[in-house]
Amino acid sequence: MRLRDEEIAEVNKLDQGLITALRNRYEEQRKIEEQRLQEAADSWRAWANESVKAIQVQIDALDELTKQESRAEQEAAKLRKIEATRQMIAA
Repeated sequence: MRLRDEEIAEVNKLDQGLITALRNRYEEQRKIEEQRLQEAADSWRAWANESVKAIQVQIDALDELTKQESRAEQEAAKLRKIEATRQMIAA
């Protein structure tokens, strides 16, 4: 009976060692996967930030173009008024 108890104890000890080794292995794999996911999230954030910056540059350029077009339209309107005034004076 004592030999059987010792064998059971050895099997239990072996089981515990196996369980601990597996737990450690899976824990390490989990940490590696979490790190990969964090790196991927960081990369996506960086990409998103760069995309937002690039889009903002385009928006700013379009705003500037709109301002320039508006100034040109205002200038053309002023020139038309000046010409109309000249024609009225000349008549």
